[in-house]
Amino acid sequence: MPSGAEEILAIQRKQGQAATGAENQAPGWELVTPPDLVARSRENLLERLNEGDAKELQALRGIGEKRAQRILAWRQKHGPFSQVEDLQQVEGMTAGHVASFLKANLLIALGCDPFSLPPPSQ
Repeated sequence: MPSGAEEILAIQRKQGQAATGAENQAPGWELVTPPDLVARSRENLLERLNEGDAKELQALRGIGEKRAQRILAWRQKHGPFSQVEDLQQVEGMTAGHVASFLKANLLIALGCDPFSLPPPSQ
């Protein structure tokens, strides 16, 4: 992996697990990012959650009109979020929703929008 200023983002090939059924697993890919880059992206995401209006919240992956309104209502009642995972306290946001939200928005912040990639060739 590159180092220093070049260390922005690396994608490594990941080998399948040696567990039962592993012969049917295709090798996958794993995203490897520098921790400081991920931390800055999380800070930016938290800032948007704490300061964004409904339109800015809806620009985030996984936040529609209803969730944006619930986030705004939660913020008004409880104050700012201290961490992104606090979204679990918002009505309708489970730990699974928050994990998916975090993963998708961090990937976008890192310049890897998984939803804009072309489908794999057959």
